[in-house]
Amino acid sequence: MKKVLFITYHFPPDASVGGQRAFKFAKYLPEYGWEPYILTTDYTGDGLDASPLDGIKQIKIFKVEALPGLRDLYLRLKYLFSKTPNRAAEKQNRSSLEGENFLGRLKRYLISLTVLLVDDKKNWIAPAFLKALMLVRTHKIDYVVTSGPPHSSHLIGLALKKISGVKWAADFRDPWTDVLDFKPRQARCALSDKLDRVLEKKVILGADKVFTTTEPLMNRYLERYKGAARKIRLLTNGFDAKRFSPDVKPRYARFTITYAGTLYYNRTPEPLFKSIAKLVSEKKIRPNDFAIKLIGNCASVDGRPVAEIAREYGLGNAVELPGYLSQSEVLGIMRRSHLLLVLAPNQPLAVPAKVYDCIASGTDILALTDEGGTKDLINGIKAGCCFSHSEIDDISRYIHESIKSRTTGVPARTEAHKQFDIRVITRKLSEELS
Repeated sequence: MKKVLFITYHFPPDASVGGQRAFKFAKYLPEYGWEPYILTTDYTGDGLDASPLDGIKQIKIFKVEALPGLRDLYLRLKYLFSKTPNRAAEKQNRSSLEGENFLGRLKRYLISLTVLLVDDKKNWIAPAFLKALMLVRTHKIDYVVTSGPPHSSHLIGLALKKISGVKWAADFRDPWTDVLDFKPRQARCALSDKLDRVLEKKVILGADKVFTTTEPLMNRYLERYKGAARKIRLLTNGFDAKRFSPDVKPRYARFTITYAGTLYYNRTPEPLFKSIAKLVSEKKIRPNDFAIKLIGNCASVDGRPVAEIAREYGLGNAVELPGYLSQSEVLGIMRRSHLLLVLAPNQPLAVPAKVYDCIASGTDILALTDEGGTKDLINGIKAGCCFSHSEIDDISRYIHESIKSRTTGVPARTEAHKQFDIRVITRKLSEELS
């Protein structure tokens, strides 16, 4: 068998969605003649779920510890010496630099160039590179695949390519420089933006293959890097059909809307709360008629507790915040729900990986998103409806119609859904690497 080494910062038991793509590929590549090796971090934080690894022995996993860095020191000092932040002022500073003095500008440049350039995970580059070089030479690795974000993983691949000559594919789960405008302003400066663009160019031109997960991002790179067009490929995310138990319970008695993921990057359930509160005020539904499950890291939005926001809209008893659950539990809840909430604001080039599990569940999707990859995908296979965050009346109308037409039967996948089975996509990866 040929040997492939995945370099990915996230990997089970780290429950972060960023580790699922490499894991699914590694799980099924042996069926197509590839022996998978994984190089990842020794993750010990919140959100651990080792259940995906149960019964899987063909994946060889190696771990390294990231070196302590300036970011750790900065956060520690900030925690020790800063007063409780003013949320309104902090929110204003994220979008505007008006009134910034010389010391503020100097601080912004230092942080953006030393702490946040590329990303805040770059302290793993040195130990990961040394370990990867050893693995490439000891195990005679045929291909290296780096997974980003964090995009510092691609710099490891770039260095391996130059030093060892091993074939290397850069896998972009999300854009790199195209999201700079959405970063907090105090985390950026003109020089750091320029350096990020230089590094992105070196990665894309230096890799043997470049994979993107969405057609909009692939087209952006084809336009920007015309000299690399022959090696830029679309390799979407997908769902693992084996993870969906055939023994599915009926849908919940109460109309249930479920979100699974993290509330960050301007993701907020507040438009959903507004829409449901509108239906309650119009006496079209009663507060006890429905439930909203927010699973994962969903306790707060921009520092505000989600439970507090729910109470402001009179939905305190309807909103459930169970925290992290195992994958099998989450997938079971998704199939028993009546609607699945997708939050993808300001992501024209990306599709959240969790969307593919939503598609696989067969449950209708309510997506709060803008024009771009997520809307194109959901509309293209008729998996649900998409609205912008401001279309409260339309969201309310869709929820009301869904409540009136709800069924108790088990949701079913359609033929259109099956193109996103991860085994189909893994076969495409195998063909590209071969």
